[in-house]
Amino acid sequence: MIGLTFIIFSFLYGKLNLDILKNIREDGMAVSSYLEYGTMEIEDKIRSLPYVKRVGKEKLAGNIFLDDQKICTCIATDDFTYQSMIKPAYTDVVGSYPKNVDEIMLSDKTLKYLGITDPSIGMKINLEFYWNSLSKEKLTGIQSFVLSGYYTDYHNRLSDQSIAYISINRCKEGEVDLYPARILIDVKSKYGKAEQIERSLYQSISLSDDNQYFNSSETAQYRAIENIAGGFGSAMVFILLIGFSMFIFVYNTLFISLNYDIKQYGLLEVIGVTGRQIKIMIYRQVLRIFLAGCAVGGGIGAIVVYQLLPELLIHMYLGNEGNFRGIRAFNNTFLVITILLAAVIMFTTAKTVVDKLLKMSPVEAMKGIKQTESVKENVTKKERHYNINPILNLAIGNILRDKKKFIFTVISLTIGCGIAIGSCVLALGTDSLNRLSQNPDFEIWITQNAINNLLENSDDSSEKQLITESMISDILHKSGLNNENLLKTYGYLPIYDGSTLNVLKVLKDYKKQTIVVQKVDYQEWEHLLNYITKNELSIDTNEFAEGAGTIILHNHLASGESEQEQQELIGESVSLNDIVEQGTKITDMNSIQLKNCGYLDLSASDFPDLKLSERGSNTIYFLVREEEFNRLSKTLTRQLLRTEINVSKEQENNIKILLKNWVKEKNLEYQTRNNVQNQDLVYLVCNSDVIASQKNYIAGSRIIMMSVSTALILIGIINYINTMVMTILTRKKELIILESIGLSRKGLRIMLTVEGALYSLTITGLLLTIGNLLLLFMVKYIQVKISYFKFIYPFSALFFIVMALIATCIFIPFIMYGRHSKDSISLRIKQIIE
Repeated sequence: MIGLTFIIFSFLYGKLNLDILKNIREDGMAVSSYLEYGTMEIEDKIRSLPYVKRVGKEKLAGNIFLDDQKICTCIATDDFTYQSMIKPAYTDVVGSYPKNVDEIMLSDKTLKYLGITDPSIGMKINLEFYWNSLSKEKLTGIQSFVLSGYYTDYHNRLSDQSIAYISINRCKEGEVDLYPARILIDVKSKYGKAEQIERSLYQSISLSDDNQYFNSSETAQYRAIENIAGGFGSAMVFILLIGFSMFIFVYNTLFISLNYDIKQYGLLEVIGVTGRQIKIMIYRQVLRIFLAGCAVGGGIGAIVVYQLLPELLIHMYLGNEGNFRGIRAFNNTFLVITILLAAVIMFTTAKTVVDKLLKMSPVEAMKGIKQTESVKENVTKKERHYNINPILNLAIGNILRDKKKFIFTVISLTIGCGIAIGSCVLALGTDSLNRLSQNPDFEIWITQNAINNLLENSDDSSEKQLITESMISDILHKSGLNNENLLKTYGYLPIYDGSTLNVLKVLKDYKKQTIVVQKVDYQEWEHLLNYITKNELSIDTNEFAEGAGTIILHNHLASGESEQEQQELIGESVSLNDIVEQGTKITDMNSIQLKNCGYLDLSASDFPDLKLSERGSNTIYFLVREEEFNRLSKTLTRQLLRTEINVSKEQENNIKILLKNWVKEKNLEYQTRNNVQNQDLVYLVCNSDVIASQKNYIAGSRIIMMSVSTALILIGIINYINTMVMTILTRKKELIILESIGLSRKGLRIMLTVEGALYSLTITGLLLTIGNLLLLFMVKYIQVKISYFKFIYPFSALFFIVMALIATCIFIPFIMYGRHSKDSISLRIKQIIE
């Protein structure tokens, strides 16, 4: 049992660690909180906070350009920050962090973008570099860099841009101050909510500069445990229930076994052994069992966890998530906790038996008088109804003779089986395939580079639409699809003036965001209105419903400290203009006016699902009603920002080939028309490719979660079998008495089977009623936490449990009683008397 429980905890721990590392790689850093534009003084204050573990910094120093297009953001940091907070997010790191002025570290994405497929440390690369500060001209322009290292990153993989690292010495040589810098904050509590962490930082640190702000997102650890169990609270409940299953198993086994030996201990009391000596004897017996269990169970568990489990976990993530070698699944703490838990349970059970023994007289303990009297009383009562249904009466009487034992046994076994069924629901519901299967078969997106180029370098009206309806018609014509296969999402990409800046200033880094005007249809508005009402959010819903208002959606860009300021800006006017040709004054263009109805955070866990046009967190949405959206088309240029395509399984491969060729063709046309290289107009996401890239992870996750579920099911079944076996063993005298007064051996077997059947029916009934009710509560809770959670009732697991209970009821009495009924009744009675 020790080994099995240790393996269960280790399986979950290993998956948790790998999910954490996977999240860190997707985030691009090992911390989830930072302060933008921080100073050295504030950095020291943050470092002294009791809930902060460590602090680092990075300077967004400059940019690398190619053909007048930015391809890299250059960051300078110290060795401590790089080693502890940045490097864990990368794989295949070759070389070292830059130290000299001319050294640079690039990602493999950037190297491929530059046409370098076989990089080597020390090679020289000509790059065009400029500082972020326009006043700094030293070390700028086209120059030769020395490649000090390169790496593979997984952050924002759909973007063309990546991070390059330069040395702090380059900043010093270029007379660029290291402050203000982004202060990276690693908090001690890895499972706290991002809102709580951010609020604590604002309360602890006073910010004097309007440009400074804290930003906290959910930690990699929090998201990993949410992915497994729906949240930290439910995960703790799940672990406690697993521990309770272990307690039930060990307690039932040991309690019945020690009770079976009470007669022998009574005999020892008769011959003069003291109660203290018997107590020591029992504890020594339990200690021997405990040490043997630790050696065997702990040894087997350690071998499985240390040798086999890491290979399984690593296999889960082979694919596009990089190398996971060196990940640890073995944790000494879990082994120690499991052993201590087993020790507490075993010695607590032993104490219960010892207390019971010491309350009995030696003769009672030796002869089992109390049990015999109960049997005789039971038989006498049932003799009155013998002619009605003797075997059923005997079975019911035996079960209800000790109601406390019956209730405890039924409840404990039901909880054990219920935990197993709950773990199956958890495993099936959190399967990553549920999330991926919600995605369309194909998605065509406009690249961020194309949007930026349109907003910054528009030449004439013919270039205002990035994707035209004729392009989509071309897809339909070549593929034979129709509009029913497509779901098109439109939006506007406006430019704005000072009045709009006024309502955006409460959002962090709003200047780096793309503004998209998006519509919400009637059904989506109903969901959004319910969300606003439920959370009592400050939104002018009446103004929005009338059509002339806009709700500003953002991805965690507003801090809790700005709530008052956000409310004050409700009702402010928003002025938006269409894309203009270079050299055209905004004042000469027609503009549209909207009223600000409030702000909503898209990152909220219960935020309703809207058909938004962008992925990622670099977009601010101005949400308007559908009628208002259509009216805006008279002034603004409507853009087709996202196209979803769904096809039948038979068509998928052919459509995939066609769409990839179409995307390649349109990107080439875009590059030729705009005289740019390596910059695309659109990109294609094929859901089948995404699923294929994560097939190892999905398969591995299923193996781990279903292994845990299977182990819990086995614990419940073995516990039930053990209860049945030990019950028969401890009732040997009772069964002989019943047989001696005329009940046949066949009748005894049927009686025992009926008793087991009554246990099984009671357990099954509780599982199907109270168990299902609790299961629904669990599902409702997790569905709030995990949007893609899919409730799949584990009929197969329930069927297996019920069949196992029935099989145990039938076969255990035949096997166990058959072993003890080979001798004659007189011989068995003589053995008992002796």
